[in-house]
Order: sequence, then C-alpha cells, then structure tokens
Amino acid sequence: MGGMPEPTDPLTDALHEALSHVLDPEIKRPITELGMVRSIEVVGSHARVGIDLTTPGCPLKDTLTRDVTAAAVSVEGVGDARVVMGVMSADQRAALRTLLRGNFTDAQIAAAIGQVWTQRSDRYSELRAAAESGAASGRRVEMHYIGG
Repeated sequence: MGGMPEPTDPLTDALHEALSHVLDPEIKRPITELGMVRSIEVVGSHARVGIDLTTPGCPLKDTLTRDVTAAAVSVEGVGDARVVMGVMSADQRAALRTLLRGNFTDAQIAAAIGQVWTQRSDRYSELRAAAESGAASGRRVEMHYIGG
C-alpha cells in the first residue's frame, strides 16, 4: 500500500520505528501501517516527516502533528522535527479502504451491518416513527421512557 520507501539509514530506521507507535486518532492503527507516512528526511539533527492525511481539512491534523513531532524528537539524534501534511490520492484511499475492510465488498459490509441492526432490541427510531404516525393519540416516545 502507498507510503514511503523502505528506510535506508539508522536514523531514518529509528524514526520509522518511532512513527510506528503513532496511531491515527480515528482509525486507531499505526500511521506506518496505514500508508500515511509519505517521507522521512534527516539533515543533521533536523527531521522532516511527510504525512498524508486521509482527507483534506482533517479535523485531527493538529493531533497527528503533535503525535508525529513527539515521536520524532524522542529519537536519539533528532533535535527538532517538522511535519509536512499532504493528502492521500484517490488510489491511496482506495488501498486503505481495502486494507481496513479486509477485502469485503460494500454489499457484504451492508449485510453485516444490517444483521447487527436487526438483532438489536433498542428500537428508538422505529418507536418514535410509530408514535409520530399515530400522533392522534398524543403520546410521544421519549428516550427516558425507553431507558435512554
């Protein structure tokens, strides 16, 4: 799956290892595994890490920047780190989707979600719709009636 080429020197290797402990805040998997690390450049004690976000304007980019910077400066020999954000291409996002879905199709995922929902006993939306359609009775179903 996309991402950066294999590290080649000890400091780059150490940075890549440190970044493997940074989790995507939403997906909860290492950014190295998700193909989000585009590049690692080291000049002297200065590191520059390229990160590709899954979507433009990601609301958690500040969290990722903080976590990537902290991981990078924790590596012996790195004095400071700069994080440069980019955005995954459509092909990279498609590869990530395949990785996360385990090669299941949209139809298979929809069927699995549907199965979960049909097995649930909390039917707030259905009860609310029924109550609104029978509004002549004047009774409303509120969350506190059904334990919410």
